[in-house]
Parts: sequence; C-alpha cells; structure tokens
Amino acid sequence: MSILFVYQNQGRARANKPVLDIGKLVGTIWMGMTSAERMPYQVQAARAKAIHDRKLADSKEERAQLNEFLGVGHGQAESDEDKEHETPPFTSEEEQDGASQ
Repeated sequence: MSILFVYQNQGRARANKPVLDIGKLVGTIWMGMTSAERMPYQVQAARAKAIHDRKLADSKEERAQLNEFLGVGHGQAESDEDKEHETPPFTSEEEQDGASQ
C-alpha cells in the first residue's frame, strides 16, 4: 500500500464526499505536507509493504512445494496452454468403447 493511500484511508472514513473529490483534496493536502508530517504514514506504508512481501514470499514457497509434490517442473504450475497440447487418452469413441471392455 502506498504512503498516500495510508494517509487517504484515514481521512476517507470521516469525509462524506464522492471518492474522486476526496482523492483530489487529499492529493492537494499531501503535496503541502512536510517530510515530518508525512513520516507516520511512511512508517505505516513500510510496515504494510513488509507484511505483504512476507506473505508473498510464503505463498511462493508454498506453491513451489506443492508443485514439487505434484511433479510439475521448474516450480511453475502447468499453464492452460500446456494442457491444450496434451494428447487425449482416446482419439475416437470406438477406441474408448474398446478400452472399457
């Protein structure tokens, strides 16, 4: 989450205006703020980014482990395009009927 969004979300709850108007107003106010005034929002944004990055890394690790377990190569799941190019198990109804007997 960007620093501006952290700041904007705190003010949005108190305002009773359309989102577009709020965005313009918050942007104007933000541009007039000093570095010291922006600091608390920068800290919150950094914390939110760290949490997101940690969750993303955990998710990628879990997916890699699942892919390894499933036997999907190179840590990436098969794409739909790869599945489209697979040879079907039967090429005609006759072969399918013959296989079930």
